[in-house]
Amino acid sequence: KKLNRSKHENKERNNLTVEIVMFQSLVRSVAIAGRRGLATVSTSAKQTSHAKQIATGTLAAGLAGYIAYTLFPQRADALSAPPLPHEHHAHEKDDPEWHLNCNKISKRPDLPTYTLTDLRAHTSDESGYWVSYRGAVYDVTSFINAHPGGPGRLQMAAGNDLRPFWNVYRLHYRGHIIPLLEQKYRIGTLNREDAEEAANFEFGDSYETDPPRVNDNTPCTHKPYCGEARIDLLAESYLTPNELFYTRNHNNVPIIEEDEYELIIEGNGVNKTVFTLNDLKTKFEQIDVVTTIQCAGNRGEDYHGIGSGPSGATFLSPHWAGGAISNAKWTGVRMRDLLRVAGLDVDGMHEGRVYLKNGQHLKMWAYDSDETGEEYGASTYMDKIVDPNGDAIIAFKMNDRPIPRDHGFPCRAIVPGHAGARQPKWVHKLEVTDNPYCVLQCLNFSPEVTFEDDLSSWPPKGKDAEYRGKIVVQEMPVQSLISQPPQNAIIGAHGLDAIFLKGVAWSGGGSGIKRVDVSIEDGANFREANLYKPIEQKRRCEWGWTQFNKAMPITEEMKVKLAKGEQVELILVSKAVDSSFNVQPELPRAYVNPRGTAVNHWYRVRVVLDPQIPAGVVINPAQHAAATGHFANKPSGGSFMTPFHEGGWNNAETSSNETPQDWHHYSTTSNTSEEPGIEAEIDWDYYKNIKLEPFYAKAKMVDGVCSGKPSGSCSSKKGSCSA
Repeated sequence: KKLNRSKHENKERNNLTVEIVMFQSLVRSVAIAGRRGLATVSTSAKQTSHAKQIATGTLAAGLAGYIAYTLFPQRADALSAPPLPHEHHAHEKDDPEWHLNCNKISKRPDLPTYTLTDLRAHTSDESGYWVSYRGAVYDVTSFINAHPGGPGRLQMAAGNDLRPFWNVYRLHYRGHIIPLLEQKYRIGTLNREDAEEAANFEFGDSYETDPPRVNDNTPCTHKPYCGEARIDLLAESYLTPNELFYTRNHNNVPIIEEDEYELIIEGNGVNKTVFTLNDLKTKFEQIDVVTTIQCAGNRGEDYHGIGSGPSGATFLSPHWAGGAISNAKWTGVRMRDLLRVAGLDVDGMHEGRVYLKNGQHLKMWAYDSDETGEEYGASTYMDKIVDPNGDAIIAFKMNDRPIPRDHGFPCRAIVPGHAGARQPKWVHKLEVTDNPYCVLQCLNFSPEVTFEDDLSSWPPKGKDAEYRGKIVVQEMPVQSLISQPPQNAIIGAHGLDAIFLKGVAWSGGGSGIKRVDVSIEDGANFREANLYKPIEQKRRCEWGWTQFNKAMPITEEMKVKLAKGEQVELILVSKAVDSSFNVQPELPRAYVNPRGTAVNHWYRVRVVLDPQIPAGVVINPAQHAAATGHFANKPSGGSFMTPFHEGGWNNAETSSNETPQDWHHYSTTSNTSEEPGIEAEIDWDYYKNIKLEPFYAKAKMVDGVCSGKPSGSCSSKKGSCSA
């Protein structure tokens, strides 16, 4: 046996080879091999002991997964599952020309033929904007301001073929974009020579200086980088490791020197003020905020294919499967303290004594920008910022380390309880204003609104700026995800008595989690799970998530089938209840929206019990996918409704000679040595041992007993206090 026991050498572990002599001996060896991997293995004869092992993090190493794939290849290769009939179903399209998996253009002899000169004469607001793709010509003038990636990038492509741009931004090859162009914007065709010339240029790649990432941060798009935390690892520690924490980038990652960093305060009711990073670290009280951040579009892939439009598609970027949620400890200074120094009466505004009518919003501008210089920005309500219990901060530490570049080095905004998009990374300006930041993506429309009919031009029909400002996703709805057993896992069921479930639950706006119910029968029967939260947070300021776990006994009917040698397929679900007793809905249909935001119906985990595999062995496809460079997460139900194509990255246009590993910039000891806040591999022990203090840790402690002469109506045995 060649055995690498180091938990920090994931890549090397994936290449181990093992000679198997006896299965029982093998299981005993694997049980102590490490903490994480494709398979979990327990040698305990009692399922309760197995549950305890899993709960305390004693998961087997990548070696176990290799063994599981070696021993049971026919089972491991059958992990892809068909859609759930009641949740994941193909959209029944009225128009057969709408597709969700097509990157080919149609022959259109009925349309005129244009020249390259014609194409390049349409590159401005006055002339309109035309683009081409493989000789097809599209007039995208009405789409410019509706483009989810912003108008600048589409204007930049005007007069040219889209392929050189899309070869960097490959998410456009997912399969539903070309049909949209064909149906909505096609106006003609170029001849063969002009079609080739329109694509005869190279578009520069601005992402080559992005930081390296671990393979457990699994990307659904590579450029800009949007990586999910592996769902099966979310409950491994209460704080999500910096390396694993989900990453949502809108542009390339800027390189910012600490001594050059500035934060500008300006706008209505304030004096323009500039702070350096040293000012922030030395002139203001620093506070810690433990908060979960979730992208407004997390789980948007669940809506892709069941939308109300003719294609059924969800038009957003990226198409998150479910791992765009993470939890961390952030250290920084209160925004309200910075605004006070700039002249804003934050106490008067919070207490209602002052109403700044042209200062009800705070815009936040970031250093990152697209190729045209358009900066990323966001806004939130001023009442959140001036509230001393709102805990909105400018952070410069993440989990007691410098913030990594992917997460905003050297400073980012933290607006706890709100969507991730409202918390810009690399923040460099705070602006007090009466106009919220105009967003395209984070809008939560009614199911009747479709992208194809309503949002493919801008502004959307019948939806003015005031209306759109009211439906920007700020606080997020209640959410929960089962992380273990993993999605599409094969669970050893020979001698199995119970299945141990664990996961995470969270609700936005500071609402705590009161209860999580779990089921192994797709919701037919629920049991209340055990809750775990190692930090005490103030009521209505419960920013951090709650983890849950439960050993769920398998039913007698399941045992009978297993005794006959039959596999048993289960659907595991959780539903969280927050402090306002909001609960997750069962199905998505009534909440579908074309932007794929605020998705929170039950996340269903499909697993298979296999009586031919000993209890304690769990074959986990997520580890195998991550180790080989593939996207490791799956949407609810365990399968994509349409081919995922690695988020469009794997397509015949560009990737014929590539492997998934070619698309990644993996972390190594050398390339992370100068990177702030991250290491080459995740040090789980470090994150599990970070100190978390209760909200009253710095408060003056009193016993609540008054003393003194009787006065008023408030009295006690030891005296009284004035009422």
